[in-house]
Amino acid sequence: MKATQPAPHDESASNATVDRSVTGDRLLTINEVAKLTGLAAGSLYHFVSEKRIPVVRLSKRCIRFRQSDLSDWIQSLTQKAR
Repeated sequence: MKATQPAPHDESASNATVDRSVTGDRLLTINEVAKLTGLAAGSLYHFVSEKRIPVVRLSKRCIRFRQSDLSDWIQSLTQKAR
């Protein structure tokens, strides 16, 4: 009886993992964002309720913040010096 060889694995398949630390798309908790921005967690929750900050909703009560979205958000708020 002949042994069958497994099919070669395609690295470009959709299930390939991405190193999120390289892409900047790590999901941050509210406390991590508070430390990063210097804002209070309560202020961040308020911003979320007013849709003033980009957020990822993992469930009805669980939110995270994509690091790259936060960088873009901060950049959009930055004013140029005159």
